[in-house]
Amino acid sequence: MATSLSPAQEQAVVQQGTAASQALMKTLGGQLKAALQSGGPENALQVCQSVAQPLTAQTSETQARATVTRTASRFRNPLNQPDATDKMVLAEWEKMISQGKELPPHRIFPIDEHQALFYKPIPTEAICLKCHGDPATFSPALAAKIKEAYPQDQATGFQEGDLRGVFRVLVNLEPSLPSANN
Repeated sequence: MATSLSPAQEQAVVQQGTAASQALMKTLGGQLKAALQSGGPENALQVCQSVAQPLTAQTSETQARATVTRTASRFRNPLNQPDATDKMVLAEWEKMISQGKELPPHRIFPIDEHQALFYKPIPTEAICLKCHGDPATFSPALAAKIKEAYPQDQATGFQEGDLRGVFRVLVNLEPSLPSANN
């Protein structure tokens, strides 16, 4: 990875990364909250299972020079497994939380003169605990649906304020370079 970005490049990465992560957070979060309200955690799980990946891809397609994904140390969907850089950011931020430190709003990793990674933390909120909290509090129907949909699920046992995961945005700094999805 390159060692640094110019101030203009860093600003571009922050703008693109913030826009892409906020767009996904707004659309996916809105759909999950609506599903919770209309049918409870079981309905939200179904929406997450069928909508999250396509919605993530669709959000990337609407971004001019960014490809957004989500990842976590304890992931539910195997498609969201972290790579080595992701694991490093996640471990650093999880350590900060365990030490009572406030997380930064984002982290940037230059890849080369044309691309950089932008990370934005996804904190665990109270509403997240309905599907990601203590499994002993889940209804039998929800527990069964999680086990059926995600047999290797690692994404439970969270508490409010934990790092649930991160938005990871690959930002192309050169307008001539398309995003990974274009």
